[in-house]
Amino acid sequence: GQVALPPPLPLQPNAVFGNTIRLLGADVPARVVAGSSLTIPVQWQAVSSPPADYTVFVHALDSNGSLAFQFDGRPHAGKLPTTDWVAGQVVTDSLTVAVPAGTPPGAYRLMVGLYQLQTGARLSLPDGRTEYPLSTVTVIAPGGA
Repeated sequence: GQVALPPPLPLQPNAVFGNTIRLLGADVPARVVAGSSLTIPVQWQAVSSPPADYTVFVHALDSNGSLAFQFDGRPHAGKLPTTDWVAGQVVTDSLTVAVPAGTPPGAYRLMVGLYQLQTGARLSLPDGRTEYPLSTVTVIAPGGA
C-alpha cells in the first residue's frame, strides 16, 4: 500500500542535516504574544535511516544574536525517536516553543537543528553550519498590536 504524503508546508527549506535528516517544510506564524507559545508544524524526511536518537532544537535570537528563548525536544515528544525512522519516511511533527512573558517585543530569528542529547554533538548542514535559519517571528506584548 502507498501512503499519501502530507501537503507541503509554506516554508520549504530542503535543508539536510548530517546527510541523514532533511527538513522538508515548516509553517512559522508571523507573530506571537509574549507569555504564550509559538507552534511550528514541521515535516522531516529520513534521507537514510538515522544512526542515533536526535533531539530537535529551535533557538530564537534577538537583534544582537543572543538567545532569547528556545525549544528542545525529541520528535513526537519522544514517541517517535529518529532511530525508528526509515529511509524515505516523511515525519510530520509540531514544535511548541514557549515564549517567556518578559520577552521584549520585536523580531526574533528562529534557528533550527538537531543534536544527540548524550553528547551535545550537532548534525551539520552540507556547508558546515549546525543550525538552519528557519524564519523570523515578531513577538508582541500581551494586549499589544
